[in-house]
Amino acid sequence: MNISDLVHRREVSIRKKMYATHIHRYIQKYIKSKNKGDLDLEHACIIKLPENLNFVNGSLDLSYSNIEYLNSNLQIKRSLDLMYTPLKTLPENLRIGKNLYISNSNISKLPTSLRICGKIFCKNSMFEKKHSNIDIKFLQSSLNCEIITLI
Repeated sequence: MNISDLVHRREVSIRKKMYATHIHRYIQKYIKSKNKGDLDLEHACIIKLPENLNFVNGSLDLSYSNIEYLNSNLQIKRSLDLMYTPLKTLPENLRIGKNLYISNSNISKLPTSLRICGKIFCKNSMFEKKHSNIDIKFLQSSLNCEIITLI
């Protein structure tokens, strides 16, 4: 058997379309289950979350995904992981019950309406590069959370 005999049966465009459909069904199944547990979309080729996803009753992992937009008024009971994503801004009225992970991301500022009960991890992020230690200390007091730039 030659290596050339090991060819995928479907074209790349068809496989991508099937994968996108699979991810969409996975999210809809999560919503139908009344948002039980964590929603793991790590490495997913997803640009935007569905409009009907407003609450995650656990952690939302979008690390290494292609996410570019998050829904406004999104509520996450535990942690939100946005490491290594192209996302540039966080939505208004975002609520996070525990930690926010934005290390190695393009997020450079936090919305004033952000509510977080844990810590913000931002090593090697645009946020860390843009703000001085004095800015970060001020933001920590205004957000009432700890911002960690070194891990």
